[in-house]
Amino acid sequence: MPINKVLDRLWEQTGLKNVIRELLKDRKYEFDVERAIFLTVLHRLMVSGSDRSAEQWCRGMRLMGLVKLNYIRFIALLRARQAA
Repeated sequence: MPINKVLDRLWEQTGLKNVIRELLKDRKYEFDVERAIFLTVLHRLMVSGSDRSAEQWCRGMRLMGLVKLNYIRFIALLRARQAA
């Protein structure tokens, strides 16, 4: 079984997926924020590095239903919040 599927199963079994979805249920994002957070964690566990390197890591990749463009939007959202 690929490592991303193992980690996704752990993500779900520990309840992280449901907690994040519950916390974000009233927000109206144009992409799946929970999947973007999962990708960020997966990147840090597998490759490590900055958000920019995660962006490069996922270029052209569809990972667990997360389209590259959504991850780029997520990173832009994080950067905007940090600047505020």
